[in-house]
Amino acid sequence: MTDLPMNDLPLSAEALLERAETIYTMLEDHEAVSGLYDRLQKLFFTQPDPEESLLLSQSANYLAYSLYRLGRSEEALNCCVIAFQSAQNAKEQNTTIRSLLLKAVIASFCALRQTAHDALDLAGYLLSLENDAPEKEHERRILTFEYLIVSMRLALLENDLSAAEEYRQKAEALMESSMIETGQDNSESSAASIPSFPCSDRGEFEYACGLLEMKLNQPDKAEEHLKSAIALFEDDAPVQQVNAFNQLSLLYKKQNRLSEAFSAASSAWSIRRRFYGDENLLTSISYGNLLQCAGALLDHDYPCPISCEEWLDGLKANAKMRKKLCSHQDEAWYGRALLDLSQALLNEKQLESARKALVEADHVFSQLNDSYYLLYVLEKQIALEQMATPLSAETNKNLACVRSRFEAITKDPAFTSHPAVRRYNSGR
Repeated sequence: MTDLPMNDLPLSAEALLERAETIYTMLEDHEAVSGLYDRLQKLFFTQPDPEESLLLSQSANYLAYSLYRLGRSEEALNCCVIAFQSAQNAKEQNTTIRSLLLKAVIASFCALRQTAHDALDLAGYLLSLENDAPEKEHERRILTFEYLIVSMRLALLENDLSAAEEYRQKAEALMESSMIETGQDNSESSAASIPSFPCSDRGEFEYACGLLEMKLNQPDKAEEHLKSAIALFEDDAPVQQVNAFNQLSLLYKKQNRLSEAFSAASSAWSIRRRFYGDENLLTSISYGNLLQCAGALLDHDYPCPISCEEWLDGLKANAKMRKKLCSHQDEAWYGRALLDLSQALLNEKQLESARKALVEADHVFSQLNDSYYLLYVLEKQIALEQMATPLSAETNKNLACVRSRFEAITKDPAFTSHPAVRRYNSGR
């Protein structure tokens, strides 16, 4: 590992890969990643030969993930494009597939569903072709396993549970056919076997299974899978424990196990603070989850590690942080922070402050054309106008306008089962 300052590094594909891998393993600050990103683009446009192109593709994949972790999604997606084109130039199929899978993951995080589907479709097509390097057959099986996991996650994101179950079964079958013997177990009569896939990939699969069981309303099975994911990530990828802790927190909250929910959310936030620092979108997302758990404890008058004032101040600070950190591609996370803040302000009867937060959230989700979250905004705006006293002609006019917008969106059959729509219809 080199200790040369960024500006003193030789402008070569080998040096770039070494540095990119180091930053991926031990995340450094924005400036260090920016320096490598600039170098990647310069080298990409020098028309490198196939050998250099392969190194650039590997570097771009490392940098894409590092930029994604720093909340710089637009640049991360650009790295995925460079990784793909460089791998194509190197005629290295497995690296090409890996770049497409990473692109699908980042695109789905940014709610770019079509981009994610396009990347997955191409990855699936390439995986269906005959392997041009038989000596890399095991790597191809690992990539197929990863493809099934990413496909399962995207299906879950779109609430397509039948597709998610189909991908799960295929992944389980692939694991079964890839078992390796590890020696004799305690019975001394049979060999113990484990899948020959990396622990981090198996952890991702357990995490996806946990998500599916949550959607199938199987909390015990979901908890088992999520805890298994956390254990698998312990050594190889501790930062990937965060998503499992977050979902475990959500699961506990639904079961009214609020203290356990707060503890799981706190674990997730602590990990991201340790790896990424406070000024990071992913850290902010975990902090938002922790504040939601704190709000639930306070609502039920249960003991809570933070006071009501600290909770409300935290929500305000987190919304401000999201506004600073979010680019256009991930601005939905800023809108969600505003939704959390507006609900807290409504609970505290701070109506004017709640109105300002909802107007901003309305603008964010309207600009993104995100009707799903816009329905939540409009639901809260209706509640706000109904709380206004005395009811004036202007209030009634505002209420009629918001209701009209709400009902216009609900004409789309896709939103008939939306939680806000169900609440709205039951209240009429």
